[in-house]
Amino acid sequence: MSFPHLTTNYQRALFSFFYFIAVAGFLMVLPRPLSAAQLVKVGVYENPPKIFTTPQGKVSGFWPELIEYIARQENWKIKYVPGSWEEDLRRLKNNQIDIMPDVAYTAKRSRIYKFSASSILMSWSTLYIREDKPAIVSFQDLAGKKIAALRGSSNLEDKNGFREINSKLNLHCTFVLFNNYRQVFKAVAENKADAAITNRNFGNRNAKYFSLKKTPLIFNPTDIKFAFPANSALTPYLKAGIDRQMRILQSNNNSIYYKILEKNFETGIAEKNVNILPRWFFTAVELVAGIGIFLLLTIIVSRRQIRLKTAELSSQKALLESITENVPGVVYQFYAKNNGEAGVRYTSSKLYDIFELEFIDDPPLLLKTFIENIHPADRQSFIDTVKEASDKRAPWNWQGRYIKPDGQTIWFEGLSSPILHRDEVAFNGLLLDITKVKKLEEEYKQAEIQLQRSQKMEAIGLMAGGVAHDLNNILSSIVSYPELILLDLPEDSPLRPQIETILKAGLSAAAVVADMLTVARGSAVVQTVCNLNKLLLEYIKSPELQRPLNEKPGIELKTNLDPELLSVKCSTTHLNKCVLNLIINACEAIENTGTITISTTNRYVDIPLKGYDEVHKGEYVVLSVADTGSGISAADIDHIFEPFYSKKVMGRSGTGLGLAVVWSAVHDHNGYIDILTDSHGTCFELYFPASRELPDDEDEETTTKKLLGKGQKILIIDDEEIQRDIAAIMLRKLAYKPMAVAGGEEAVSFLKSNKVDLLLLDMIMPGMNGRETYERIIALHPGQKAVIATGFSETDEVKKAQEMGAGSFIKKPYTLNQLGKAVKDELYKQKLKT
Repeated sequence: MSFPHLTTNYQRALFSFFYFIAVAGFLMVLPRPLSAAQLVKVGVYENPPKIFTTPQGKVSGFWPELIEYIARQENWKIKYVPGSWEEDLRRLKNNQIDIMPDVAYTAKRSRIYKFSASSILMSWSTLYIREDKPAIVSFQDLAGKKIAALRGSSNLEDKNGFREINSKLNLHCTFVLFNNYRQVFKAVAENKADAAITNRNFGNRNAKYFSLKKTPLIFNPTDIKFAFPANSALTPYLKAGIDRQMRILQSNNNSIYYKILEKNFETGIAEKNVNILPRWFFTAVELVAGIGIFLLLTIIVSRRQIRLKTAELSSQKALLESITENVPGVVYQFYAKNNGEAGVRYTSSKLYDIFELEFIDDPPLLLKTFIENIHPADRQSFIDTVKEASDKRAPWNWQGRYIKPDGQTIWFEGLSSPILHRDEVAFNGLLLDITKVKKLEEEYKQAEIQLQRSQKMEAIGLMAGGVAHDLNNILSSIVSYPELILLDLPEDSPLRPQIETILKAGLSAAAVVADMLTVARGSAVVQTVCNLNKLLLEYIKSPELQRPLNEKPGIELKTNLDPELLSVKCSTTHLNKCVLNLIINACEAIENTGTITISTTNRYVDIPLKGYDEVHKGEYVVLSVADTGSGISAADIDHIFEPFYSKKVMGRSGTGLGLAVVWSAVHDHNGYIDILTDSHGTCFELYFPASRELPDDEDEETTTKKLLGKGQKILIIDDEEIQRDIAAIMLRKLAYKPMAVAGGEEAVSFLKSNKVDLLLLDMIMPGMNGRETYERIIALHPGQKAVIATGFSETDEVKKAQEMGAGSFIKKPYTLNQLGKAVKDELYKQKLKT
């Protein structure tokens, strides 16, 4: 080969250079000892210059160049999976992709994903506006503005993101969300938004193409890292590979990492002039090339052996990391030296997942921090057992409570075995989260108490029934004959008072027997649909109920009855007995003066309530009788419903069976009892299953006539099937066309291709709650009308949904009248606006 236009020195230098390249190429094409390349799926979204797809379909930018370099070093095969930012994060969470680049690290995200150890980029958020718009120099200048942002991005949703700034400064900004930053900039360029939020890298490179200018407002500095699925078996292997390569790249200022940083993020690369090199340079190149070739040829065999061994060690390390990271607990090593020093030398990453405690590279400090977060009541026990195990060189096992940084208390169990060294003892072991086990143990304990209580009441009832049957036969004579004798006795007979006393005693005994039969056989048969308010108002006026109140004139009786009360199926006789016995009990609990309050309300139980009874999910009418007495002691509360268990401070019905009658009647109605008591008084709450049937004396046609709709379409969004069925039946009666879905995701999917006039929206749902669902829906259909329904009080989430445009709030269980009025009012408002 000859180069007639170059000098001999140039020829020699070029020959040496090409020779060196040939040898290096030969070494590079040597077969690798590793097995087939590992397929790695990488998420891609549009965020130039960091990551983007060219018009020719090639994935380019800083992140693809970096991951492709690492893949070549680790023998991976990259498969790109395109999508939006939000889609890629969801795929990462669901193990549909293996790596997601360009993810800002936050504490919240670290509980969902795994992150690379080192930060790849440092970024912050910036606001951009059109070049022809007035300057914005402070956050207050954004008050009332429409802001364009990337859906799900950290610069909007992070703890220090713009949504929090908007809330704290009361800016009242509205947000328009897009799937990529190009759409965000385009919205501002086309005057569809006043300002755009983006990261500094995208903004610096692309603002000029949209005629936008940067404002001086910056916020939310973040570390940008690689992210991995939390529960993928491949994650420890991939994370170890990336961490290893990044340590090498970031420690060398001339590595490809810094070159692609300069290429993608600097404003330009200066062109370099080629100068004629001195002759000695070419001689030096020849010498260096010769030495290099000799050294390279010398180490070929050893290099191959090193690769084989490195691959073997890497495989073993990845296997070990995979095991420790997927154990359902924290793998750790604790040590105690002979000189008294103790610390935690190693923990797996589950330390943060379970205890929300970052690993501290200071063993004594990490141990001290962990001990400080143990529940104060358990801390000394933990210290004592650890010291005892260290002194005796014995296995260690301990259970106790730990308080997380957010105040949540969990139960954990520690297990370990000792390894003896010359100057220390080390304990390798596990820390397990046993909170669910403890909760199940407590639930089992409570269920056992409830079962024992029910069995005890059943046994007492059977005994009472047997006694009552025999007594009834005896009492027939004791009650009947005195009455017959009195008919034949003269009014002035000296025997009349004695006979009347016998008759009165017989009647009292008959009342005891009647109560015993109620306790024994469960005679509260459901027969009629009643309005409890009407029943109470009538019974309060009866002489039977007024008698115990008249005996204590210092007691005031109050009522607080819900006018929208649902119906109940009941036996009016036994409900009256419940009210009478609770009033008598309340009167005897009040010493001289006080207040008794009878209340009714509708209550929807969305989550089972654990009180005196466990109240199951459902719709209930709750009857409450509260007094201002001295309360019930802890020693007495487990026995108050037992027949003939009574104390003057608690009161009794006169038969000794008063509260036992209440217990039997309520449970025969498939109801529940809860008791709230302290030194200021007691409240008995009786839960009766609500009925949607109208009482016999109410006209359903009159109730609904004024609330009828005109066939408008209403979408019911509720995770409870029974609630969807109830709402649909009521809406059809009101002449609407109801449709139903079982959650937020299903609702959003349905409304992408359908429109409805109104939403009936539950707020408490698994996954996407009511407020989040409504936020997604109004992005599809701005101005969508909604009525909120929930079993809880008006929460912050309800208020936020109403601020976004949702209408009135109705509390479960709701009546036909309540639902009809709320729906018609909201639809009428919509009609006025259009």
